[in-house]
Amino acid sequence: MNTKLNPSHIILDLGIILYTFFGTHILIGFTESHLVAMFYIVALLHITALGFVLFDKVRSDNSSSLVGGDEKSWLGAVQGLIFILALGGSFWLIFPGVAISDIIGRELPGLGILIIGMIFAAWIILGIAMSGDGQGWKTPLQKILFENIFPALSVFLFFICAETLIIAVSNSGAVSIDDLGMGALMILISYLPLRLMLTTKPPIKNIDFFSVLVTVGILIYKMFI
Repeated sequence: MNTKLNPSHIILDLGIILYTFFGTHILIGFTESHLVAMFYIVALLHITALGFVLFDKVRSDNSSSLVGGDEKSWLGAVQGLIFILALGGSFWLIFPGVAISDIIGRELPGLGILIIGMIFAAWIILGIAMSGDGQGWKTPLQKILFENIFPALSVFLFFICAETLIIAVSNSGAVSIDDLGMGALMILISYLPLRLMLTTKPPIKNIDFFSVLVTVGILIYKMFI
């Protein structure tokens, strides 16, 4: 198994850890004052991140192995489940969406339509991406941008905004992230499938997976301890 680190993935994990410890104050004020706007920004960033991750994975692999998995790796054996969770991950938005509805005193406009639309959009993006499955990228610049920079950067931007939204909703008192581990659940549903999609891209790397575990562990520790 190839254990070579992917620099963009490790930088992504380090960036998220640093933001969690030192950067949440940057966006929290704006988020608390513009909860509805931030909710829709997070939804847009989520589908954008998913799009880049899908293009990255499909272009460097082939459509059959997206669900079938890499039989040489235990992590690859469960990538079909990870793939499905990533495509359906937008359901996590129900939690902050309902809380924001309570905060503003009215139903959040278009919440149900938004989530259903994101599911359809994910499948449309997948269909477009699969038109070039397994063919890679035509130029070295495309390879650097679409296999490394764009997927990692889009997941990073999505997560820092999603985490800030979760914290802002909790600070409002409408829902506590400590209740039944709600914050941990939202983190796991929203972030983990996207990040693992990058990790299960061949060749699968144990060290990359270890980096994911450390990052998620630190996120949950920082949020609840």
